[in-house]
Amino acid sequence: MYDEILNEALHAVIKDFDSGQVRLETEGDLRGFLFHRCAEILSSKRHPSPIPVHAEWPIGDVKADLAIGPVAQTVAELKFEPFTTNEGTVFLKGRTAHSVEHDIGKLKAYAKQGRTGHFIMIELEGETTEGPWYFPSRTPLLGIPKEEWQETRHFTWVHYVVSPQ
Repeated sequence: MYDEILNEALHAVIKDFDSGQVRLETEGDLRGFLFHRCAEILSSKRHPSPIPVHAEWPIGDVKADLAIGPVAQTVAELKFEPFTTNEGTVFLKGRTAHSVEHDIGKLKAYAKQGRTGHFIMIELEGETTEGPWYFPSRTPLLGIPKEEWQETRHFTWVHYVVSPQ
């Protein structure tokens, strides 16, 4: 149930962002709008209070960017790359919290705990020194197929799911 809530919220945020109805400039903006939409959807479905949506929710010794469900059955790791600098702010590999590889590792750990993990990333602009759309051509190294990426006029985005094990 909570995976569907996140998926519905994500598509609403993507639609709003693409139409210019909302502005996303940071990962925090993305998290805030997803949080709001998840809470809105759960409320509309008459989910009992308290509404189980949490930002920066501790799970063990790490924090999930977004957690949904009474025991965080659905967790999401988010990345937002605005390419406001030549190097960008998100990295493909590395043990830093700013890397895609780090987030995929967290999702695999969550999956071993019986949770469904969602990796959601938006990349803006689409032009880098290496050509169009940097991340879609590189994430296959981490198990995210290029075909998973969706392209709009001004950004590309991915929603990759790691199922419970």
